Amino acid sequence: HEAHHPPRPEAGQRRPDEGPPRGHLRLRRREGKSGTKSTIVRTITGTQGYMAPEVVRALDAPRGSRDDSKYDERVDIFSLAVMLYEMFGIPCAWLGDPVECIKRKQRPDPSLVVDADMRRLIVQCWQEDFHERPTAVQVRFVLESIWLKKRNEVSVATTKFSVVR
Repeated sequence: HEAHHPPRPEAGQRRPDEGPPRGHLRLRRREGKSGTKSTIVRTITGTQGYMAPEVVRALDAPRGSRDDSKYDERVDIFSLAVMLYEMFGIPCAWLGDPVECIKRKQRPDPSLVVDADMRRLIVQCWQEDFHERPTAVQVRFVLESIWLKKRNEVSVATTKFSVVR
């Protein structure tokens, strides 16, 4: 006998009273036939709670302002840190509306991540200034290092267990 659970909301689903979704603001310059850059195209994609601070600022910035386009691919590093946090089975508990928390420079509690190396990585990826966040290559290196360290710890523990038998 299976228990009936209500369906989980799909990513991006919103209640009718919540208004339009907020998300990543992507800017793209189109080049004309002569090679001149002319138009800026704005599109919105993404999910609240995963948006980097610079994306939140860009959403609120008037078109053409300095904050309108000041970010790069490291917005995804911020989002990755939220997912890494959640991979440890910790719901990403923003203290209220995620966008408002990000504006107030609040982050979920990193002390809940038991592994110290992973905790350090997550905190680095959540830096307010995207220039202070690691690059994707640096994140990959740290994750591989953590994985190798854990693999070696398991290997040593297994060897000790086998000897004890």
